[in-house]
Amino acid sequence: RSRDVLGQPARMLSSGAHGPEVFSEMWATLRAGRPFHAVLVNRRCDGTHYHHEMSIRPFVEDGKVTHFVSTGQDVSEHRRALQQLTDRAHHDCLTGLPNRHLFLDRLQQALARANRRASPCCLLLLDLDAFKAVNDQHGHAAGDRLLQAMASTTGKVMRLTVRRQGHGVPLATLQFVEIGGSDGSGALPLAEAQPS
Repeated sequence: RSRDVLGQPARMLSSGAHGPEVFSEMWATLRAGRPFHAVLVNRRCDGTHYHHEMSIRPFVEDGKVTHFVSTGQDVSEHRRALQQLTDRAHHDCLTGLPNRHLFLDRLQQALARANRRASPCCLLLLDLDAFKAVNDQHGHAAGDRLLQAMASTTGKVMRLTVRRQGHGVPLATLQFVEIGGSDGSGALPLAEAQPS
C-alpha cells in the first residue's frame, strides 16, 4: 500500500542479500552522473523477497547531481521461468540427474581440482543388472521408479554428480564423480545403500 512506503527510505526494501560493494558501485555510478541498472533481490512489506529489475537515473544541474528518478518492475516470475528452463536444459526430466553436458562440465571441474591439488580423482561406472528384465516383466513405470530410487539413494549417501547414460538398456548406467575419498572408498557405502 502506498501509505506504507511513501516518505520511507529505500533501505526499507533491503533484503540483506547483497553486500556493501553492490551499493558502493551504485552510488559511485550515480554520483558520476551515470544511470545505474541492476536486478536486485529486495524485500516486500510482508517480508518476502522478490527480484527487482531497476533503473536509477541521476539528474544533473550545473554539474551537480540534484535528484534521482528510479523505475523498476518485479521480474521474479521471469527469473523463476529462466531457472526452470536452465534446470531442464541441464538435468534429466525423470531422475533430476545432470545430463551429458552438465556431467562433463562437473567432471572437468573435478579433474582440474585434482590436478591443482595433485590428488587422485575417482570415476565410478555403475550398472543395474537385469534392468531390461525389470522393464519387460514389471513395465516401464516400475523401471522408472527404480531409476528414481537409485538416483535418490546415491544423492543421500554422499556428495557426487550422477548422470543417466541413455535410453533402453544403457538407461540404467549411472556415472559418479567425487565418490567419498579420492581412493574410491566411498563406493562401498554407496553399493550397500542401493535398493535390492
